[in-house]
Amino acid sequence: MANKKPKPRDPEAARRQALAQWSDPEKRAKLLAGARKPLEPPQDAADLIQKACENGCTVLQIAEALGVSQQTLRRWRDERPEIEQAFHHGRAVEHDRLVNALFTAATQKGNITAAIFLLKARHGYVEGVPLVQNSVSVNFTLPGAMTPEQYVKTLTVEAQLVQPEQARQLAGDRKVRKALKNELSREAE
Repeated sequence: MANKKPKPRDPEAARRQALAQWSDPEKRAKLLAGARKPLEPPQDAADLIQKACENGCTVLQIAEALGVSQQTLRRWRDERPEIEQAFHHGRAVEHDRLVNALFTAATQKGNITAAIFLLKARHGYVEGVPLVQNSVSVNFTLPGAMTPEQYVKTLTVEAQLVQPEQARQLAGDRKVRKALKNELSREAE
């Protein structure tokens, strides 16, 4: 055979080939058929997750036990309420166990540190501060600012709340009549 000269490499050849594959619908379908499908959780994932959470496993440990990444586990939690619920229930059981163990250590085993921690965490105990704190808190809620038109409308609505009998009684009162005359005389000026 004759000596063949090697062809010079075309740096754009790979890009053109990839573009040609994606441009052709048949080749694109073949490429997509070989693409990895999203992972689905196993049937017993919720039970496994709940038991792992009850035993204090971290999210990383749970993901490794299921053979997936933390991101995939997070996606499962977002997409599947039963998995998110398993996390919450398992963490609640773990929390209750820890509180009970701490309470037992504080009350039955005489662990002073555990007792102090429980007083601080559950009962708001603060060292050096008297336990009885008398204080009064008053909050005033003011309505928002009104335009003059809104204010007039509010006054009109409130004026309609006065019953005719009440208006007659007020009109018969000397003090009210005198105040009305004074008010009307001021407006006339």
